[in-house]
Amino acid sequence: MSAPQSSPETPLPPWLEQALARAGLAARGWTPLAGGRVNRCWRSGEVVAKLFAADGKTPLFRNDPDAEWLALEHFAPLGLAPEPLARGRTAGRSWIAMRAVDGPPAEDHAAIAVLRRIHDARPGAPWPTLTPDVLESQCYAMLRDLPVSEADRLRQARPDMAFPDGPAATLHGDPVTSNILSDRAAPVAIDWQCPCYGDPCVDLSVFLSPAMRSLYGGSVPRPGDVGDWMAAYGVLETAARYRRFAPVLHWRLAIYCAWMGARGWTGYAEAGALERAPITVT
Repeated sequence: MSAPQSSPETPLPPWLEQALARAGLAARGWTPLAGGRVNRCWRSGEVVAKLFAADGKTPLFRNDPDAEWLALEHFAPLGLAPEPLARGRTAGRSWIAMRAVDGPPAEDHAAIAVLRRIHDARPGAPWPTLTPDVLESQCYAMLRDLPVSEADRLRQARPDMAFPDGPAATLHGDPVTSNILSDRAAPVAIDWQCPCYGDPCVDLSVFLSPAMRSLYGGSVPRPGDVGDWMAAYGVLETAARYRRFAPVLHWRLAIYCAWMGARGWTGYAEAGALERAPITVT
């Protein structure tokens, strides 16, 4: 996978506009939306059209339009995802149209409470499960793709612990701060292209990640922030498990940043340095 070359200002392709019109979503003035690093989105009125990149999958975040559609169908009635409107595959590219979500990224306490609701939701589809073995294999697959010196440095930094193996829950999969928005009624999660099952601590590590926050518009945690946010999450057992396993979960994300940086993705190499700093929960 290489870094994207197209601009976020790319106009809606005519073939996609025609496909949306055939789906009953004819509109004028589709406006490009900024923020996405992989897929492209446009908005017209109350409708957002999302065009999936052909090569948007990464080792940690798959880019699955079928999974996103199922997630929207499952979570929209719960007020946790945008309403799905139409989907298709045109010119070899998958697309989804959904109801627009208005508002900036949710405040951190509200956003982590949304994650709690997602984790408490009943299973929605046969999505993959992030077992400890899967998490481990992800890390070493990425390490094999890095320059030898960088891979060796990261291997030596591996914390002496296994990955968490708590009760499996429904996970958003990519809960960066820009993916939980303050809608008119309540915060809503967007960008559901990689839902899965696994220990909630995996989702929490992405949400709390200093690297992901620096890349996606969140505030890098200050002393005491993580403890406050985990209190808002409200599950003492999960908070204790995250506190225990944070070093290995953030080691995984540091490897990911190195992997992305090696492929030319802007900001990831610098963000990886933030991820390697100790994560404290007070």
